[in-house]
Amino acid sequence: ATVSDPGSIALNLQGGDAAATLIQIGELTVALPAQARIVIDGRDGTVVVGGDVRVGAAIVSHGSLTLAIGDAGGGAAGAGGPGAAVPGDVRIPTDASIQEVASALHAVAAPPSAIATVIQKLADVGAITAEVVVR
Repeated sequence: ATVSDPGSIALNLQGGDAAATLIQIGELTVALPAQARIVIDGRDGTVVVGGDVRVGAAIVSHGSLTLAIGDAGGGAAGAGGPGAAVPGDVRIPTDASIQEVASALHAVAAPPSAIATVIQKLADVGAITAEVVVR
């Protein structure tokens, strides 16, 4: 079997009764996973995540806030965790969930607009692959 296009598969039926084989296959339904989506309310800081969204290594600096993820952040974990030199430094491990990122930013009293901007910038550089919608 080979994929012909996004909606079909080409079968190469060798030997045997092709009609009987097609009857056995029947109509095959393939469920594709939904694309992960993050919706952020930039006014109140609400972050809603659909799907399992993980964050790759990146550093985002926005105003007095710096978010360092993974090795780029020196491997320290947690908001204000080991290695966080100044208020507003947030360091979390690679492969953290987007909710962990949001919680860490809330923990350092980041304003809602900053949280929205940081998550959008993470998507812009490819550190998250979800669609980001800021309202």
